[in-house]
Amino acid sequence: MDIQNNLSLLAGVINLGLGFVVWARGHKNTLNALYSLVALSVASWCFSVIPFRSAVDPAESLLWSKILYISPISIVTSFFFFNFTFLYQERASRVSHLLPLVPASATLVLTLWPDMVIKEVIHSAGEKKIVFGPVYPIYFIFIIAYFCWSFVILSKQYFNSSGIS
Repeated sequence: MDIQNNLSLLAGVINLGLGFVVWARGHKNTLNALYSLVALSVASWCFSVIPFRSAVDPAESLLWSKILYISPISIVTSFFFFNFTFLYQERASRVSHLLPLVPASATLVLTLWPDMVIKEVIHSAGEKKIVFGPVYPIYFIFIIAYFCWSFVILSKQYFNSSGIS
């Protein structure tokens, strides 16, 4: 394995371990469980980088590229739920908790659908080039929007917080 695969493996193991420690210390706490899900999602992305980079068959590369692009959907969605729960823990209804799953599910379906987000993976001169499909911009906007929305929630919580009283 090369240095990039080793670093991906290390980052995946660290995130997996961190997620497990947080979950083990309080899995009944919703925030702990959601943070563990974020860490597990990041670990799954790190672990899926390795077989994508190592694949020599274009069909295998395409499969791993789809898995590689599914992980960020999980990362941003779980990160959003963590932040949303952190800020609105007592005030949120079940419907408002489930509503963000609609765009996430639609993006997941589009990512899995043939030729929509990822058309193919081209191998040339030892490198891989992902050819994106027509709805890749929707995927990209979804990822950016959920990260931005999450950071707005975090910023709101930060600026509304006060010191220890």
